[in-house]
Amino acid sequence: MLRRVGPPERSGSRARTVDRIVAVIAAVLSTVWIVTVSEWSGASIVTQLLVCVLGLGLTVPLAWRRTRPELSGCTIAVFALVHLVFVDTVVLAEVLTVPAAVYAMAAYARQWACVLALVLGVVGSGIAGAVYLAYDGMPRWGFVLNIVLSAVFVAAIWAFGAVRRVRLQELDALAERARLLELEREQEARLAAADERARIAREMHDIVAHSLTVVIAQADGGRYSVPAGSDAAAVFDTIASTGREALSEMRALLTVMRDGDERSFAPAPTIDDIAVLVDETTSSGVAVDVETLGTPRDVPPGTALTAYRVVQESLTNVLKHAGPVRGRTCGSSGAPTRSRS
Repeated sequence: MLRRVGPPERSGSRARTVDRIVAVIAAVLSTVWIVTVSEWSGASIVTQLLVCVLGLGLTVPLAWRRTRPELSGCTIAVFALVHLVFVDTVVLAEVLTVPAAVYAMAAYARQWACVLALVLGVVGSGIAGAVYLAYDGMPRWGFVLNIVLSAVFVAAIWAFGAVRRVRLQELDALAERARLLELEREQEARLAAADERARIAREMHDIVAHSLTVVIAQADGGRYSVPAGSDAAAVFDTIASTGREALSEMRALLTVMRDGDERSFAPAPTIDDIAVLVDETTSSGVAVDVETLGTPRDVPPGTALTAYRVVQESLTNVLKHAGPVRGRTCGSSGAPTRSRS
């Protein structure tokens, strides 16, 4: 069944504008024909007014024949029935709008309205042919022929609308298929990215994580091979601790890569974490003096992270190039901390 929201041809602003223009032109032609051309020109003002109202009722609903085909078609059908019952002469509006309403309902309306348009159109046109096309002395076969031809004409209009309906359904199906193909391509791209992340994570786990594990094992073994409390033991402790921290961060990174968007990140280091960094460095045997200048205050997260990384890199360079120095402590271990305003 054709969905209510159709392609641009049905629901676009251009289609609505065209329908409104057609409705206005049909209403004007019908009114002019009733007032000046037909036999109603000699009738009373009241009769002309009533017939003009019928003409407007038959033409104005064309303005929404595609956006609301059921309402448009049923409105035209009601006015056509009133005209058929109370007026014994055909008017131009009925000739123009009834076939257009049948076509619109067959092409754009719901299934029940499409079937209803065929039944009402065939029956109503047959009755109209019998009422308006008959004349005194017409043979019976001519009377039947008028009914059949009128019904066949409306049925043919309905068939054209049904063909259009099938075409619209095919366009909807093609649009839906294109949408599904686009979703499938996006899904395939996401799966390919997930596979690539998993491959990189697997290689990092097999190579880097394994190497870090070997470093930690060697550091632990070296610590037990030297006298306890010596500078070498402190160095091995630092190597093992740093290796374990790097391995932990590596595993967290691998988890992020495997999980994709379902991530949980630890808070970024701040200036307050520098004290912990200093304590870790002091425990390796390196004396560190901490000097605070000015009054501590809040800084932006980016600035805090930069300061932490600068101190971290500086202490790392000291560990690599200077080596441990015994006899001095700092920070929480008892290092002198000078604070100047």
